[in-house]
Amino acid sequence: MSAASGLSDTFFALLADLGARHATDPEVFLAVWNAESDLKPSAINAQSGARGLNQMIPRTLRGLGAPVAFERLSGEAQLPWIELLIVDGERRNEGPFTSAARYYHSNFFPRTMSRGASPATVVVARDAADSDERAAYAANAGLDVDHDGRITLADLGAWIARRSRRAGYATARARLELAAGGFVRTTARTLGAAIVVPVLLGVAVLVTSWKAAR
Repeated sequence: MSAASGLSDTFFALLADLGARHATDPEVFLAVWNAESDLKPSAINAQSGARGLNQMIPRTLRGLGAPVAFERLSGEAQLPWIELLIVDGERRNEGPFTSAARYYHSNFFPRTMSRGASPATVVVARDAADSDERAAYAANAGLDVDHDGRITLADLGAWIARRSRRAGYATARARLELAAGGFVRTTARTLGAAIVVPVLLGVAVLVTSWKAAR
């Protein structure tokens, strides 16, 4: 069964609306959730306890007031909670997301978003002064595509692109494009310019989260 087959038509319609509401190509969100959970609302990371489409850890779920058993919610029922994090990410980003890599940064380790938005921007580093950042790197070393001790936006973009080649994502993207009336675009901008150039509800929620790599 493909990743897309476990999601309803309602989910894709709501995702299209989410993109329109946030002036963002909805594939920006879809691509990151695919990288995080293979688009499985029921996904749980045994190491970190992260769960759901965008793999929120228990501390993040508590901060949002979301159900502890978040993974038991349908994809569409998870979207309002995910949107709360999107709103906070947009505040840190100073506007809508124009690449999946930058959105992934906000979902993964938002406290370092102020470092910039170039492909070389360091999201987390193995030798960081901040112990949380070091721990985030250690738990997610698989995202360090070039194995240089730093997970950059370029690394995140490359990881997203790699996961987007997996079976089932094309089906999910086609369903989203149908729901969005053709708004979805396959461009460097969507999947993260970092890999190509050189690689409900209006509430800001301050949450810093990190998850173990899938």
